[in-house]
Amino acid sequence: MMVYFTSPENQDLFSRFESESGQLVKKMVGKFSFETFRKTDMRKFDNYYFVAVDLSVLKDSSEAFLEAVKLFKLQFKPRLIFVAGADDQTICDSLRAQENYNIIDLSDDELEVQAQIGECLSVDGMKKPVSKEIVSTDEPSVILLKSKYQMIAVAGTQPRAGVTTAAMQLVHAMSSSGIRAAYIEANDSNHLSLIMQQTANAKAVTAGWEYNGGLYIPNGGDFDDTDIDAAVYDIGVLSQENVSGFKQMDTAVLIGGGNPHELAHVHSALEHLHNTSVQLLLHNVSDSVKGKLSFLLSNKNCDVHFLSVTDGMFDSEANLIVWRAVLGGECDEKAG
Repeated sequence: MMVYFTSPENQDLFSRFESESGQLVKKMVGKFSFETFRKTDMRKFDNYYFVAVDLSVLKDSSEAFLEAVKLFKLQFKPRLIFVAGADDQTICDSLRAQENYNIIDLSDDELEVQAQIGECLSVDGMKKPVSKEIVSTDEPSVILLKSKYQMIAVAGTQPRAGVTTAAMQLVHAMSSSGIRAAYIEANDSNHLSLIMQQTANAKAVTAGWEYNGGLYIPNGGDFDDTDIDAAVYDIGVLSQENVSGFKQMDTAVLIGGGNPHELAHVHSALEHLHNTSVQLLLHNVSDSVKGKLSFLLSNKNCDVHFLSVTDGMFDSEANLIVWRAVLGGECDEKAG
């Protein structure tokens, strides 16, 4: 689902997406303040997948808008998509500087605009333009396992905590390091089938799908664990039904949010995991409070890490330091 703030001229921009996907596009036509929307109305749309903003309808100043976008990404999960015209290139450059790449440029030709829409709505979203600069190799993109075969469970403290995204990013990061890793959908969401159908170059195999060296197995699927080095079980929201299995894994990863209303769920989950070794991964945490949260939540059984914002389901780099720490290495992003 999408909520789209638009001018009358651009209100039909996503009509093809709406008709082909069957998903609702709720159109809000006319001038609006993004900052006011973030503060007062966004929680009504937190179950939506996308929030699209036609930059021509903004009432906010550029500075206020950019700050509101930054805060939005810390508070909410829907992906932001920006619709820009020829006169919006300066603010688009500022958005990209904040790592907002889902921008549709209406000054391009129709075919290019449709391609941009498709990319913005894809599983990974629009990627950062590839730089031609030589990247330093001082920090190699390598993950090491602390045991020959490692079973990892990933669970959320509440619904929509980002469990599937984290689990798939972890598998992708391991696969990119040469580890034979498998993602196992150990919940009833059935999201994996839709994700892989929309993922370019994903190959259907007997067990499920292969992508970039990783194996992705749907709920109820079968696989030969002798062919892999690590299995990542996406068990969904932590509950009485799955907590026992979660505790028995080699590595137990708990995903939660750092906002005040989300931390109550984090505390409740940790109480159910008393005396269990847990890797706690928090998102939506500003740099100013990372140290405080690390101090309050860390103990001999709980290591706290902070996830970076990323739109990509298969982004192996954004949280590489965290994945190394979770699997046995050191993390430089604990206290912030």
